[in-house]
Amino acid sequence: MSAYDVAVIGAGTTGASVAYFLTQRGLRPVVFEKTRAAGGPSGASAGMCRQHYADPAIVDMAKFGCEFLADMQARTGFESGYAKCGYLVVGHPEREGAIRGVYETMRARGVETELCDVGRILELEPRLAVDDLTIGCYEPTGGYAQPLFVADGFLRAAERDGATLRLGTRVTGLRPDGGGWNLWLGDGTRASAEVVIVACGPWANKLTRGLGGVVPLALSRGQAGRFRPRHSFGLPGPIISDHAQELWIKPEGDDGHYLIGGRGGRLDRSPHKRPTGQAGADEAMLETFASELARRMPATQGGVWRGSWSSFYDFTPDGNPVIDQIPGRRNLIVATGMSGHCFKLAPSLGLGTSELVVDGSVRSFDWSVFAYGRFARTRSGLAAGRGPG
Repeated sequence: MSAYDVAVIGAGTTGASVAYFLTQRGLRPVVFEKTRAAGGPSGASAGMCRQHYADPAIVDMAKFGCEFLADMQARTGFESGYAKCGYLVVGHPEREGAIRGVYETMRARGVETELCDVGRILELEPRLAVDDLTIGCYEPTGGYAQPLFVADGFLRAAERDGATLRLGTRVTGLRPDGGGWNLWLGDGTRASAEVVIVACGPWANKLTRGLGGVVPLALSRGQAGRFRPRHSFGLPGPIISDHAQELWIKPEGDDGHYLIGGRGGRLDRSPHKRPTGQAGADEAMLETFASELARRMPATQGGVWRGSWSSFYDFTPDGNPVIDQIPGRRNLIVATGMSGHCFKLAPSLGLGTSELVVDGSVRSFDWSVFAYGRFARTRSGLAAGRGPG
């Protein structure tokens, strides 16, 4: 039976980052993943890097994460595929208060950002239709990276620095063994580790339920498509987060393509049951996206779709993940409920989790927003609280 210091279950962007930062603290973790790097929902992420959050703790983590991903090759030796294009939030009068509040929070946390009127919005993206818009918030350093590059880069850097990668190996069960853990593997063998970090997204509860570690999760399906406007449209501009239509519009490279998808209020609450959580988007949804895109950017009318996909998000009741030790289970940490916004937080999640393992607490960030015990329990075993919407 193979023995390890730390076992990380899951090689999405979070699990891969955790493995990397553990090696930077001198540990030699093993990473178990049933498919490949970013083989689940991580691989379907749009990869947007922004700091537009209302919670100061999340802003701090997003700031660190975006800076790390922009500089990932210098820090780790591996590319993230980062491209700086700017990130522009636009909204109608009903969203003015919320957008102004986020702007003030970002400014207070040292984020480079700008509050925009309609004239400034048009300077940043002249092709927008702005008749229903009154406010914008712009991050000039915003952009995007490639989730597959990020997860694979973290894993390769971790392996270089002492980690063991066991891709294609499923963990089917966990059992306490003295002060550590035994892991049952899909190939019929076993492994042991002093510390286990369950970072396999929506599948985490399957491994921890019998150990008292159930995180309240709701699965929601997100859909996106790759859209090519007519050639006369011109080169892509900044990422647009359209709070009026619940739509995001993200440039995809420099050849005129965009990724188009629905924001949080547009997610399908009846996810499909694919083993990896990935499939194509629905034709009806792509038609809706195309109509709304033409409403916001009329010059895109007549473009074509060049592929699509869908995946699911694992939402907690407050829209933030749980990354914490399971109460009463020494050396068992769960990291789940990423709620659709943790790609750009991945470097922060890796750093913080490594501190939790090595030091017993997180010193780099305010980790209370990720505490396991923050949800009030009901008799049904589900957490009470406001859903992500």
